[in-house]
Amino acid sequence: RHPYIGGAAEAPKAKEKFAGFVDKIFMLIRSQTGHDLSHYKRNTIRRRIERRMAVHQIGNVADYVKYLQQNNAEVESLFKDMLITVTNFFRDPEAFEVLNKKVIPGILADKTPDSAVRVWIPGCATGEEAYSVAILIAENMARLNVRPTVQIFATDIDKDAIEYARQGIYPESIAADVSKDRLKNFFVKEDSVYRIKKQIREMVVCAAQNLIKDAPFSRLDLVCCRNVLIYMDSVLQKKILPLFHYTLNPGGYLFLGTSESIGDFADRFSAIDTKWKIYQHKGAPHEKDVKYPVLPFYDRPSDVRRADAAAEKSRIGIRELAERVILQNYAPPCVLVNDRQEILYFHGNTEKFLTPPAGEATFNILKMARDELRYKLSTALHRTAKEKKSITIRGLQVKHNDGFVHVDIVIRPVIEAAGAEGLTMVIFDSREPPGRESKKKKYPEEEQTDSRVRALEQELQSTREYLQTTIEELETSNEELKSTNEELQSTNEELQSTNEELETSREELHSTNEELETVNSELQDKVEQLSTANDDLNNLLSSTQIGTLFLDMNMRVKRYTPPVKKIFNLTIMRTGAGLTPSFRRTLRRLR
Repeated sequence: RHPYIGGAAEAPKAKEKFAGFVDKIFMLIRSQTGHDLSHYKRNTIRRRIERRMAVHQIGNVADYVKYLQQNNAEVESLFKDMLITVTNFFRDPEAFEVLNKKVIPGILADKTPDSAVRVWIPGCATGEEAYSVAILIAENMARLNVRPTVQIFATDIDKDAIEYARQGIYPESIAADVSKDRLKNFFVKEDSVYRIKKQIREMVVCAAQNLIKDAPFSRLDLVCCRNVLIYMDSVLQKKILPLFHYTLNPGGYLFLGTSESIGDFADRFSAIDTKWKIYQHKGAPHEKDVKYPVLPFYDRPSDVRRADAAAEKSRIGIRELAERVILQNYAPPCVLVNDRQEILYFHGNTEKFLTPPAGEATFNILKMARDELRYKLSTALHRTAKEKKSITIRGLQVKHNDGFVHVDIVIRPVIEAAGAEGLTMVIFDSREPPGRESKKKKYPEEEQTDSRVRALEQELQSTREYLQTTIEELETSNEELKSTNEELQSTNEELQSTNEELETSREELHSTNEELETVNSELQDKVEQLSTANDDLNNLLSSTQIGTLFLDMNMRVKRYTPPVKKIFNLTIMRTGAGLTPSFRRTLRRLR
């Protein structure tokens, strides 16, 4: 039992406060490694933390935080676990085929021997993607007969992965992703591994780099950042995409993963292939795009925070009174929900919009919401969690008391208070229904049609955004599953190797045992032969009727025949006993 395992009663409570402890874990990682993960997607972070807790059999996140505080090695292991390095050569072959036909020839077309092709691959992991791009460039250079300088910058936050990429040595299993011709032209077979040839290896520069805070490369022809943005929230994505735009040359290309997109930056990139997410730079770069906001937890000096707290305390009395009156008389009903969409706090009368469902008790807002609100509320909550900005849904109708209540829903992330990350306020702003005259008013058929089309377009857009969020989460889960599968395969190979060694040892022991049995059988035969020879000798001596004494070097009697008793008194002697003085005198006389 691990010393930090919490009791069974603590598990639900720890689960409710999980989000609060995540920030402490971020602080521990940042203080030890220097890397800030606060803008990584919380669901991914949570799954990796729960995985490490399961490894150490810790059931309570508070206890796991204590364990991290006392074990620097575990902080490093957790950080490594969050860096999912799942990649392979020519991942999504169709995407690389489009890159090979539509992008790389265009990059090489205007290059001279004195110019350079510059490519940046952030989040390169163990380097397979960087070498894949290098192979495509080498093939196109040979086909087009151009020889510019090629500089491919492969960077990653994981230093161990970068060291692996620098070696350029990969297992035989890459044959499943690399064609035989490319293995022959760009790899060298060494025992059970493949080594990248020198001409490709010299194109790639591997370096450790933090995409969030380190300086980017510039004057680039291609940025290949695949399956990196899916681990980051919308705030960080909106900082990185303009950064890519800034680093690219006019007309340069951006290559993203299949579950990633340029989001709100369609004015800066034009689509080359929407399916495989290949875009081309357009417009002028903005230098301000390379600036990052101050990192969380370090954004304000401690003396400023203390001064603000003191001023706030002096005003708290009168403000509480004013706020209480406003809330009771003018504030619309609302609820506060966490990142799991569970209601933590109710304000005002929400029965028109939320009702407890039948069956097991729950505070999930989507299960409690009325049917007319559930779908759009779900879509809006996902958008708010992704974009970190307020969203308003207008013109909804909820059936209530044989009539309809018109309501606008405002979904607003709570960012004002420290420790409130992941909390969202859902406000139900009900309005008076239009009067009878407005109901009787006739609208032109075209206007009604346009209104219906706009509503359908909005609903379609909401569905697309919700689907995109679902795809990103699914892709993230797939990446984690692939990483876990690779770890399990590695463990399985180690166990298989151990099993083979044990099997070899067992065979050796079995062989040794057979040899011992053979030796034992031979010894048994020798004993039987000696026993037979001894019996034969005794029978021979007994049958000769000749008195015979057998003595050792110390004149001790070893054996004698019965006729000797007629000459010597041997009845009181034992075989092997020393000679008595009288017996010695008798022997001297016989001599």
